[in-house]
Amino acid sequence: MHGQQITRHLLDEGLVNAGDILAEQLVLVPEKRDRFVIWKVSVRDRPRYLVKCPRNRDSKQRLAQETDSLALLSGIAATRHLVPAIYPGGTERQYIVMQYIHPAGPMNRFVPAAQADDLWITLAATLSCLHDSTRGIPPMPENELPWVFSVLEKDFYWKPEELQPVLALNRDNRWLRDCLHRCRQAWQAECLIHGDIKLEHCLVDSGSRAICLIDWELGIQGDPAWDLAGVLNELILNYATPDSLTPALDRFELFFRDYGMDRQDSPDTLPLYERSLQFTSARLFQSCLELAAVSSPPGEIRKLLHYARTLRDHAGHDYSGACQDHWSVAL
Repeated sequence: MHGQQITRHLLDEGLVNAGDILAEQLVLVPEKRDRFVIWKVSVRDRPRYLVKCPRNRDSKQRLAQETDSLALLSGIAATRHLVPAIYPGGTERQYIVMQYIHPAGPMNRFVPAAQADDLWITLAATLSCLHDSTRGIPPMPENELPWVFSVLEKDFYWKPEELQPVLALNRDNRWLRDCLHRCRQAWQAECLIHGDIKLEHCLVDSGSRAICLIDWELGIQGDPAWDLAGVLNELILNYATPDSLTPALDRFELFFRDYGMDRQDSPDTLPLYERSLQFTSARLFQSCLELAAVSSPPGEIRKLLHYARTLRDHAGHDYSGACQDHWSVAL
């Protein structure tokens, strides 16, 4: 898609006016990513829209998932504020036009500083609202399980060359294969989930400190524990020490309560909590593969694998932060 096509679409939909175009006050700047081209549209030096265009067939499918997720959430009063506003897009889902969120910055700019504690509370409330508000709603088409659950299988569809060394080393890893198998068995599709919770996907408003979730390409009708596993993965990356997961698990205890689930109050919350930890082992392995894709030091990858095994080995144990000996990591 070219800038002229986008300009014509924005004009046809009334999102910009002809005067700004004639006065050369409309500026479109493209940014190429792995799967998409993102156009930032500014009017009179102020960013107004983002136009997201797929680069291949797979990214077109992901864009369709993102469009469906944003459309659903924008139509629910309780969740409308959690996502960017969307505008009429191209025919046959060739692109999507979204609100440009500003002033804002991704949450990873604020973490792990002490002043970020309130942001974890806000993120817990955000995910709780997302999951609770989309239970019982006519479901979107249920999609595949997280790709990392099947990445070690021989017939797995996605085999990027840069990941082959890590995959080859772990293809016969019994504990990891068992972990991923158990994750597939434990999956419970209950509500709409973001599917790729990372701090860079959580935009923080600099004034209200509210959080807006972006990049919904993996949004599906899925297991809320996978979103919580994304949170715990980020807590581990930012707060775990080389020899202990305790600092991260203590923070996750607090996060889980702010999410609205206190394990001490009801045994009904235990399955969600345990699935969250179980899925985090898989999410940490996914982080290993993401690090390998950008040629990170092997030591960082080994450290995350040790974290993943520590979580897996203590499945079914008391997960409270008081049991610090459970979270020692033998590197």
